[in-house]
Amino acid sequence: MGRIIEGSQMEKTPVVLLKEKNGSTFIGTKVRQKPGKQPGSYIFEFSADGGDSFIGTSTGEKVIKNGKSCNKYAPVEVEQGDKVAIFGDTQLNDKLAKVKDGEQVHITFNEFKINENSGRAYADYKVEVL
Repeated sequence: MGRIIEGSQMEKTPVVLLKEKNGSTFIGTKVRQKPGKQPGSYIFEFSADGGDSFIGTSTGEKVIKNGKSCNKYAPVEVEQGDKVAIFGDTQLNDKLAKVKDGEQVHITFNEFKINENSGRAYADYKVEVL
């Protein structure tokens, strides 16, 4: 008879939600990036170092925000050095993909802006390598 493998509860990595308020910030050290579920999307893993962004885990419930269905998040306290994830949108994916693993960054969500050519809103971020 062989070894019996017991299951373990999967731990959910807290998610940094920068777009909850204009001017929110996150400081962290990039650990790695991996492809997301959608083509061209990424998940960025960081070691948290500071900032005032909302950080939470999905409750499994859905809420309507800006006319779209999205996950509801419960706040989570993280300590310096804890692992967190950032699910990038188009602009953030482009900027964070240029950050090397091991580099510390300061991310600021400025606000939503209107693209003058398309008329669509996009999230504007400042990403600074420290």
